Amino acid sequence: MHKNYLAIDIGASSGRHIVGWMENGVLRTEEVYRFPNSVRRVDGHLEWNIDSLFVHVKQGIREAFAKYPEIESLSIDTWTVGFRNVEKALLSALCVPHTALKELQDTNQFTELMVRQEELKTLPFGEVWDEYCRRNGVPADGAWFEEVKKYEQNVLCKRI
Repeated sequence: MHKNYLAIDIGASSGRHIVGWMENGVLRTEEVYRFPNSVRRVDGHLEWNIDSLFVHVKQGIREAFAKYPEIESLSIDTWTVGFRNVEKALLSALCVPHTALKELQDTNQFTELMVRQEELKTLPFGEVWDEYCRRNGVPADGAWFEEVKKYEQNVLCKRI
C-alpha cells in the first residue's frame, strides 16, 4: 500500500486539490477537486476572496479524504503556474516525517517535537548546514539534541 499526499494549488483563476503517491518510483497524481478563484479590486489593491477560498480549501480536503481516507500530509502552494508547483507541494508533503512527529507528540516529548519542527523549516538549507557541521566535527541531523538531553540529565537536574 502506498502513502498518499495532498497538494492544494491555488492559482490566479482557479484552485485544485491533487492527491499524489509514489508507485514503482514514479510520481502518480489525481485531481480530486477544482474550484474557481479570482481577484477583486478593493481600495486600489487586488485581493482574493479569502472567505470563498477557505470554503473551497476545506471542501476539497473533505473530498480528498472521502476518496483517499489515508492521506499522510498536505501542502498548499499559491499563485504560480504549472504542474511543477504541484510536484513541489507534493514533495514538501512527502518530506515531512509525520509519523515521527506524531510519535513525539503522543509520548509528550514536546521539546524534541519543537526541535524537529524547527529543523524542517530550514530545508533544504538545513542539509547544507548539517554537512558543514559534519565536516567540522559537530553533531548534525538532530544528533546534537542527544547532547542537550545529557546536559539536562547531568547538570540541570542537579540545580534545585
